[in-house]
Amino acid sequence: MAENEIDKEIKQMLSFENRDDDRVANLQSQVATLMEQVEKLTQQAAQVKSSVNIVQNEVHIAIAIGRASPTGDMEGQ
Repeated sequence: MAENEIDKEIKQMLSFENRDDDRVANLQSQVATLMEQVEKLTQQAAQVKSSVNIVQNEVHIAIAIGRASPTGDMEGQ
Protein backbone atom coordinates (compact mmCIF):
# COMPACT_ATOMS: atom_id res chain seq x y z
CA MET A 1 0.00 0.00 0.00
CA ALA A 2 1.20 3.45 -0.79
CA GLU A 3 1.64 5.94 2.01
CA ASN A 4 -1.17 8.10 0.61
CA GLU A 5 -3.57 5.17 0.74
CA ILE A 6 -2.65 4.51 4.36
CA ASP A 7 -3.17 8.18 5.20
CA LYS A 8 -6.56 8.08 3.48
CA GLU A 9 -7.58 4.99 5.45
CA ILE A 10 -6.46 6.56 8.72
CA LYS A 11 -8.40 9.75 7.97
CA GLN A 12 -11.45 7.71 7.06
CA MET A 13 -11.22 5.69 10.28
CA LEU A 14 -10.87 8.86 12.34
CA SER A 15 -13.83 10.35 10.52
CA PHE A 16 -15.94 7.32 11.46
CA GLU A 17 -14.80 7.60 15.06
CA ASN A 18 -15.72 11.29 15.16
CA ARG A 19 -19.17 10.54 13.76
CA ASP A 20 -19.60 7.80 16.35
CA ASP A 21 -18.51 10.20 19.10
CA ASP A 22 -21.02 12.77 17.86
CA ARG A 23 -23.80 10.17 17.76
CA VAL A 24 -22.95 8.97 21.25
CA ALA A 25 -22.93 12.54 22.58
CA ASN A 26 -26.27 13.19 20.89
CA LEU A 27 -27.78 10.02 22.34
CA GLN A 28 -26.45 10.87 25.80
CA SER A 29 -28.11 14.27 25.54
CA GLN A 30 -31.39 12.67 24.49
CA VAL A 31 -31.22 10.20 27.37
CA ALA A 32 -30.60 13.05 29.83
CA THR A 33 -33.61 14.93 28.45
CA LEU A 34 -35.79 11.83 28.68
CA MET A 35 -34.67 11.20 32.26
CA GLU A 36 -35.65 14.77 33.20
CA GLN A 37 -39.06 14.25 31.61
CA VAL A 38 -39.54 10.95 33.46
CA GLU A 39 -38.67 12.68 36.75
CA LYS A 40 -41.19 15.48 36.07
CA LEU A 41 -43.89 12.98 35.12
CA THR A 42 -43.19 10.96 38.26
CA GLN A 43 -43.62 14.08 40.39
CA GLN A 44 -46.80 15.04 38.54
CA ALA A 45 -48.20 11.54 38.98
CA ALA A 46 -47.65 11.78 42.74
CA GLN A 47 -49.45 15.14 42.81
CA VAL A 48 -52.35 13.77 40.76
CA LYS A 49 -52.63 10.74 43.03
CA SER A 50 -52.74 13.01 46.07
CA SER A 51 -55.44 15.15 44.46
CA VAL A 52 -57.49 12.08 43.54
CA ASN A 53 -57.27 10.82 47.13
CA ILE A 54 -58.47 14.19 48.45
CA VAL A 55 -61.40 14.26 46.02
CA GLN A 56 -62.32 10.66 46.83
CA ASN A 57 -62.34 11.44 50.55
CA GLU A 58 -64.54 14.50 49.98
CA VAL A 59 -66.96 12.46 47.86
CA HIS A 60 -67.17 9.78 50.56
CA ILE A 61 -67.86 12.47 53.18
CA ALA A 62 -70.53 14.05 50.98
CA ILE A 63 -72.19 10.67 50.43
CA ALA A 64 -72.07 9.91 54.16
CA ILE A 65 -73.62 13.30 54.97
CA GLY A 66 -76.31 12.68 52.36
CA ARG A 67 -77.13 9.31 53.86
CA ALA A 68 -77.19 10.77 57.35
CA SER A 69 -79.61 13.57 56.48
CA PRO A 70 -83.23 12.99 57.54
CA THR A 71 -84.48 12.93 53.95
CA GLY A 72 -81.49 11.12 52.51
CA ASP A 73 -81.17 13.82 49.88
CA MET A 74 -77.99 15.73 49.36
CA GLU A 75 -78.16 19.52 49.36
CA GLY A 76 -78.19 21.17 45.96
CA GLN A 77 -79.86 18.29 44.18
